[in-house]
Amino acid sequence: MINNLFEILTPIAVDEAIADKTGEYLRKHSKGYDLNIGDAIIAATTKEMALKLVTRNVKHYPMKDIEVIRLY
Repeated sequence: MINNLFEILTPIAVDEAIADKTGEYLRKHSKGYDLNIGDAIIAATTKEMALKLVTRNVKHYPMKDIEVIRLY
């Protein structure tokens, strides 16, 4: 069953733009929101690829420049 999930996922490389945006998010949000690098990379990828982020953990994504959709 988990193998089926991996078959539909598309890997995305962390390029320079994503890395730069990750650093920006960490500088802006790491103290007040306890942002970790994994969440920052996810948010930066969302921003750089013009995607919507669907999550149950909306508190991990305080960025105002990405669209976060609460999954329920």
